[in-house]
Amino acid sequence: MKKTILLVLVFFSCFACTSRREKPHPDATDVPAITIMSYNVHVGKGMDNIVSLERIRDDIQKAGADLIGIQEMDRFTKRNPVDQPAALAKISGFHFTFSKNIDYQEGEYGIAILSRHPILEKRALHYKQRDERESRGALAVKVHPDSPSFSKPIWFVTTHLGTDASGEEQKNQVRELLDWMKEFEEQGCLIVTGDMNQTPITPAIELFTTDFVDLWLEAGRDEGYTFNAIEPSKRIDYIFIRKKDLHSCAKAFVPESVASDHRPVVAEVLLK
Repeated sequence: MKKTILLVLVFFSCFACTSRREKPHPDATDVPAITIMSYNVHVGKGMDNIVSLERIRDDIQKAGADLIGIQEMDRFTKRNPVDQPAALAKISGFHFTFSKNIDYQEGEYGIAILSRHPILEKRALHYKQRDERESRGALAVKVHPDSPSFSKPIWFVTTHLGTDASGEEQKNQVRELLDWMKEFEEQGCLIVTGDMNQTPITPAIELFTTDFVDLWLEAGRDEGYTFNAIEPSKRIDYIFIRKKDLHSCAKAFVPESVASDHRPVVAEVLLK
């Protein structure tokens, strides 16, 4: 009789332990997760001088990206007489929006955002032009993934900063960007991507990281170089998230690709 009782107790004890082990941890199910990409696509022109939006699409799909900030896209220019953002979104199955930086070859040239989720709102910024430098800007969209884990929307921003060798232009543009984002920064999580044309230890990037986290430093390995695509030696493409919105970064990586003159940078991020 005692032996039988002992066996029963052992059985229920093991069952209880098994039940506890199989119960999912709240952190694994309740924290909203999203995969972000920043990609200067060089109008789809690869290192072999072939223009192929299909290769850009393949890079996006392989990375499993949900939100993509894209720099250097054409709309109906002589060199690319198609609406590149619309075409890329169509073959990728994404929502999209575009913001012109300059008129170019009888068409438009600028930045775009692709989103797996419907775009609820769009805003655009054009930086103040200094001297005769190329006009630059930023583009922001509001999305709200259809999942119970996302209790608030995401504001997703992409930008393409100038090429001033001194870095002064880029620093001024970062100041403008930070001021502009105050208009909507309290409406949800805030994520920023872009080709900053600045390496990490520069005034423009240091200014940005006062309130934002550079996700490469959270989860990336090695140097994270993104330019040029064949022999990368500079990290000038970034994904930032506002510090108070970051739960953790599961992974950050730079896929190998020659579909552009830049490689994309990708981060899998968990949001608060």
